[in-house]
Amino acid sequence: SRGLGDVYKRQIPAVYVTAQDGPWSTGSSWVGGSVPPPSGDVTIDHHVTVGSHLTVTGSITISSNKSVSMGAGSDLSHSGALDNNGSILGSFILTGSSRAINIGEVEDLIVAVTGIVSVNDNCSISRLLRVDAGATIDVTGYDAMLLADASGTALVHDNGGTTLGDFTVEQYLSLIH
Repeated sequence: SRGLGDVYKRQIPAVYVTAQDGPWSTGSSWVGGSVPPPSGDVTIDHHVTVGSHLTVTGSITISSNKSVSMGAGSDLSHSGALDNNGSILGSFILTGSSRAINIGEVEDLIVAVTGIVSVNDNCSISRLLRVDAGATIDVTGYDAMLLADASGTALVHDNGGTTLGDFTVEQYLSLIH
C-alpha cells in the first residue's frame, strides 16, 4: 500500500518549441535554450535553418508561414510524425516505416520509407520528388502539385518506388509581348 509520503514519477515527453529565427543547432533558437535531441518532438514557430545533415525521429510540427530551410549540402532525415503547415526548403528525406503525414509545401521530397507514406492533406513539391525502391507515396483524395516557375518544373526521379493517386503538374509559360 502507498502512503502519503510516496513519490510518483512519470516521464512527460518534452516538446521543443522555437524561440526565435535561427539555426536548429543553436540553443538560443529554442525555448529553454536547449537544442532538441533527435528523438525530441519539435514545434517550429519561426524560420529555422539546418546547416548540416540532421536526423529527427520525433514529431515535427511547422506552423503556418514558418519554415525549416536546409543550407547547401545539408538535409533533414525524418522518421516521425509530420504536420507541415509552413514550408520545408531544401532536401527533406522521409525514412522509417509507413505512416500518414501532412507533407505541406516541400522543395525536395525524397521518400525512402519501408512501406507507404499516405498524405493526409493537400501538398506541393517545387523541385524534386524521388520515391526510392520499397517506398510508396499515396496522395489519393488530396491535391498534390508538382510546381513550376521560371527556373523549371519539379522533377520526378524514378528511383524504383511507387506513387498512388494523381499529381497535378504545373507548366510555366513565359509570355512574350
